[in-house]
Amino acid sequence: MSVGDTQLWATALTVVDDALFALGACLSAGAIALWAVRGRRDPLVDIPDRPNRLVPEAALLPMLVWMFSAGALTLAAERWLSGDTQAAAGIWAGNVAQLLGGLACLWMASRFFDRGVSGFLLGQTSVVRHAAAGGVYFLASLAICHGVLYATIELLSRVDPDYNYFRHEVIEALHGDKAPLLTLWIGTVLIAPIAEECFFRGILQTTLENVLHSRWIAVVLTAAIFGAIHVGGADTPQPHVVPAL
Repeated sequence: MSVGDTQLWATALTVVDDALFALGACLSAGAIALWAVRGRRDPLVDIPDRPNRLVPEAALLPMLVWMFSAGALTLAAERWLSGDTQAAAGIWAGNVAQLLGGLACLWMASRFFDRGVSGFLLGQTSVVRHAAAGGVYFLASLAICHGVLYATIELLSRVDPDYNYFRHEVIEALHGDKAPLLTLWIGTVLIAPIAEECFFRGILQTTLENVLHSRWIAVVLTAAIFGAIHVGGADTPQPHVVPAL
């Protein structure tokens, strides 16, 4: 791909991103206005339940599967590989560990949720309703999260003008050509989002709600934990993403 083609694609993607941001902002503003008109009801009241019998001990299993497999595979890569091969294997180790953790979540769902995996993923409503609601929530959250991210970056940049908010392990891997693009794409776009949502929103948040008997506390605690684990490591710190996440 030529430099001109690359710039054209970058411009097109920027326009699409800005359009989605604007649409999401309009949807968010409309939702807030509708909420005010309806008497400021608790927005979580109408969210349907996913009937389940989850207990705290059960929720530990997916986390242990992920931690053990990630540690074992990473140690194996460090022991028997070196250089770029080791870096690529380390990324694959993370992908496989998250995949196994996600599968453990689905196994837990099959045992502890009414209607099994279907009830865990879709609840009691239809696929069409979920898809429609998901599209609206995606656009609204895109605007809100981007707004929070930009505000956080602006604040950190004022405190530390040299702060590098582009540092991320995936970006570093792309720049260093340490792993095939397909490997990074599969992990970042497919495995990580699905596996993390299954655990944090599906298993952890549900368990906290069962224990604390409060949706709001469960949501806030889960969000805080989710943001905290994405703060990054010593080599690629990214505290600016925590509030948005």
